[in-house]
Amino acid sequence: MPVTSIVLAAGRGTRMGRPDLPKVLFPVCGVPAVVRTLQTLSRCGVRRHVVVVGRPAGVIVDAVSSHCPNTAFVVQDPPNGTGDAARIGAEMLEDCSAGGSILVCAGDKYLEPSLVRRLLEVEATADFALLTTPRSRFGAHAEGGLVLRDSDGVPGCILELPDYLARVTAVRVREVLSKGGDLVSVFQEAEQNGHDAPRFLRLLAEWARKAGAGAGADPEWRAELDRYAAAIPLGSGWIDPGSIELEGVRLNASVYLIRADILFRLVQRLRSDNVQGEYYVTDLLRLCREHYPEARVVEVVQERAGEIMAYRNPQDLLQIERHVRGETERACELRMAARAAWAAPISRWETALTDPRGTGMDEAFSDIYGRRTAPEGVLELLGRFRDRFGDTGEVLVVRSPARINLMGRHIDHQGGPINVMAINREVWMVARPREDDRFRLASVDSDRFPDRSFSVGELVSKLPWESWLETIRAPRTSELVARLQGDWGHYARAAALRLQSRFRDRVLHGADIVVGGNIPTGAGLSSSSAMVVAFAELIIGMNHLKVESRELVDYCGEGEWFVGTRGGSADHAAIKLSRRGQVSHFRFFPFEKLASAPFFPGHSLLVVHSGVEAPKSGRARDAFNQKVACYSMGVAMLRLLRPAWRERLRYVRDFDPRVLDASWGELMTALAQIPNRLTLREWRNDWESLLDPEMRAAMEGVLTSHHPPSAGYPIRPVFLFGLAEMQRARLAIECLASGDPASFGRWMNCSHDGDRVHWTGEKARAEGADIGKRGMVDADEQGGRTILAGVPGGYACSIEQVDRIVDRALALPGVLGAQIAGAGLGGCCMVLVTTDQAAALADELQGFAGGPVYICDSVGGAGLLPPPR
Repeated sequence: MPVTSIVLAAGRGTRMGRPDLPKVLFPVCGVPAVVRTLQTLSRCGVRRHVVVVGRPAGVIVDAVSSHCPNTAFVVQDPPNGTGDAARIGAEMLEDCSAGGSILVCAGDKYLEPSLVRRLLEVEATADFALLTTPRSRFGAHAEGGLVLRDSDGVPGCILELPDYLARVTAVRVREVLSKGGDLVSVFQEAEQNGHDAPRFLRLLAEWARKAGAGAGADPEWRAELDRYAAAIPLGSGWIDPGSIELEGVRLNASVYLIRADILFRLVQRLRSDNVQGEYYVTDLLRLCREHYPEARVVEVVQERAGEIMAYRNPQDLLQIERHVRGETERACELRMAARAAWAAPISRWETALTDPRGTGMDEAFSDIYGRRTAPEGVLELLGRFRDRFGDTGEVLVVRSPARINLMGRHIDHQGGPINVMAINREVWMVARPREDDRFRLASVDSDRFPDRSFSVGELVSKLPWESWLETIRAPRTSELVARLQGDWGHYARAAALRLQSRFRDRVLHGADIVVGGNIPTGAGLSSSSAMVVAFAELIIGMNHLKVESRELVDYCGEGEWFVGTRGGSADHAAIKLSRRGQVSHFRFFPFEKLASAPFFPGHSLLVVHSGVEAPKSGRARDAFNQKVACYSMGVAMLRLLRPAWRERLRYVRDFDPRVLDASWGELMTALAQIPNRLTLREWRNDWESLLDPEMRAAMEGVLTSHHPPSAGYPIRPVFLFGLAEMQRARLAIECLASGDPASFGRWMNCSHDGDRVHWTGEKARAEGADIGKRGMVDADEQGGRTILAGVPGGYACSIEQVDRIVDRALALPGVLGAQIAGAGLGGCCMVLVTTDQAAALADELQGFAGGPVYICDSVGGAGLLPPPR
């Protein structure tokens, strides 16, 4: 659910020396404190804000509105304390039927995004969360109060400092009176350690007057004394004020995250019977523990100095400004260090690329390509950058190769294994870092890919930002993608937004970028994924982000969801992690490299373009996402049919005897029970209502990613393809390791049959209903797995042109196997052929196919080029 904030900004801040300026408007490095707070909350995913202001309100409204448009204002008049301000803000949100959780904080804080993000991360597991700071940093946070814990260590109440002082003083007074002692020393001690809250000082003065007048036996005074000295409710127990140990106590940082329905009830229970005669927002914790004993209370602790800072006077404000300037300078130093590590002037790049010997570039190219010379086109790209953006400053250069998935198609997002290598078709980018967050993009093919420009901050301000999943599911995201359908700039936006979502405590800097390369688009060679990886590499490098290679794979896979496809991270893994001459065997959830093996000696891989581009949007995107939905429907149905499997069956990968503790026959019997084909109406009528809320919500997210197929979802054929392809992918790496290209070719042919849409000769159309016919139910596990690997299934994402090229290739000398390359619906196929026949095959297919033919070389994975020495 979305998080909304209530920011308390009604304080006058008389101690700041400027009675004409509200406390929250004092600038921190040129930005009003309340604006900085709101901007930080927005960057962390809090999209709507209610600011509670005092009178006069106009000056705050004007200052905030120009910076934070998603903000509403409500006036607190008269000022009756922080609790009263929170009540006013909460009532406004309740009138608007706000749900989810509400973040309540003061507007005169400095908050670092890292701390806010940690607080928001507990939203799903907390009904009431609060930020605390160690007492060693008492400082300005002392005004937030002491956080007292119950016997289980759970925060039970917050004791404001004036009330703490009054309570311990009352205990001390009562002790002295009981012994007939002199109270003067007690009041002197209290005043020395006291607080400047007017009500507390008046109370001390009144007690001193009465004590001096011999009023120790006055019933009213004793009743007041007893009230302050009484035990404090703490969770399910009590604590005596005199027994409070300050050692190890944490201080309240005055930032809370409270479930909306609980907050709306709690603010109505606030009372002003305290030392200062005000309504305390801190009392919300005590009231929550009292009236909602089952509520989940979570404490988030400040981990490092400077994550949260408050100010009471100009000296405190100067300390915050010094901290902010220091953080800015450190971030700048990191960026400059990153640029020194990866950037160089254009002229130096040109010299080194012309003659790489002795520059370090020759070693880099040897690792990547097996030769010491620069690839074609990079020098031209540097020249195009100079023409477009000038030659001042230093630039970074990144390369990102195409990939080929030799076996394991359509299954990575279901946890299945893949066998991939990077090939010698690449995207190249030259980039010059900017000091703002804007990206300016230009392509060497400007007719097809016109210039684009965007600001990360502007995008973030227009999109929901609670989580990455919420961002890509949002209607506003869909509208943006649809309005700019097919826009190549989306791949830069995808990388930038996903990384900004991960690093919410950083303002990511943009760049001027020129893009070129030789990966054919729409060919099934993952040109789009190569672009996303290249953009991500640039952003990470020039912003000095700490991202491991495996994390980068996940971020790029999730980032590409922004474009609308719901695939996995297989392409990005191959593009980033491949090594020259090797086929890598990866699995997912968790991501892991299980093995690698050299490509078959004496054999070559040809990539043949059908002449039909594989689109990524519109009906093609629907087709891709429909097949993903078939997998999800199949998993959901099997969980309903076999409740004992529910907790262990999450992906198609988990439909395995060893995972589900079931026999092979039991699995095949259950698989035969799911429908061969099902319409969306049949799904909603017969299955959806049986799902638990979590599964139903997950399925709704899947089903809203596409238009439903008019002929229904082919659930069992798709599910059977996925199961069989996983078996073929495991057998494929064994073939590579043992040097068995003939068996590998047979698995290629079988896999392609599962994607066929055009059948000729003796080929029989694959059916999802052939489980019983093939003896799969009665087989033991080993025999069943072998049978399963030979079942094509029915994914059907090829096209007739590709099927005809595959059939033609299989009829020619030296060919062992052929299959579709990539996700399908156009693009290329791949052909395994003996090297002595590769050139002749290329010539033959060049005239038959509608597009070019490539003999592929294996290359190293994506990355920034080290600058020349």
